[in-house]
Amino acid sequence: MNRRTYRLWHHWLAIIGGFFLAIFTVTGVVILLPKHLPWPSVPEAVQPAAAVDLSGVTVSPAEAVARARTIPGREFRLLRVELAPMGPHMVYTLETNRGQIRINAATGEPTAALTAEEAEAVVRARYGFNGGTLVHTLEDQRSWRYWGDAGLPAYVFSQPESRSVIYAVGLADGALRVRTNSMRLQDFMGRSHTLWPVALLTGSPRVHNAALLLTGLLSLLLVATGFFLVLPLPKRRQGASVKNPD
Repeated sequence: MNRRTYRLWHHWLAIIGGFFLAIFTVTGVVILLPKHLPWPSVPEAVQPAAAVDLSGVTVSPAEAVARARTIPGREFRLLRVELAPMGPHMVYTLETNRGQIRINAATGEPTAALTAEEAEAVVRARYGFNGGTLVHTLEDQRSWRYWGDAGLPAYVFSQPESRSVIYAVGLADGALRVRTNSMRLQDFMGRSHTLWPVALLTGSPRVHNAALLLTGLLSLLLVATGFFLVLPLPKRRQGASVKNPD
């Protein structure tokens, strides 16, 4: 190919790939920016994280696994067992080849998701609010309201007079995570940096992976064609070659 062909390839690749490169640049800057600006900080907890109380644990890990195997239609291969608090309960989380199973460590029964009242108790136990009102929504997918790492679906709490800080409690794991507006922006930009909104809009991890692969290929082609434009092309030999008379 001659230099004109490389220039045309570079031109169109820059138009298409420039959009993705602009996303990477802007989101990368926003990811780093909050670390160097005086953004509002997370409110201080009125109570430190409570120590894990094992006095109510009456079910052994082996018994929890045995109980899980009696659940109809839940044949599985066990990978790992973890004991951790889930709201007011101590719960065994069984990692299996077919997903997670949670067993109450006090009763041996499968654990239901946290209720809104239990999730609110988790928030108030840590941050108090002096009896003030908390409002909540149930978020089952990431959105601007909550774009964080609590297990979804999650209850997202805030104070009516100030919604710049939210308190998210995952229904499945009872984990509490607090996010400010700047942190939510950073969460969103961090995921946009790897084109995660593509997976959110399409609902397909394969489409997300394909978008990442396509972006990488476009970037490589953009760089390659740029090098060919800069580097001198080999000159063609003038005249016809002389044939060997033999």
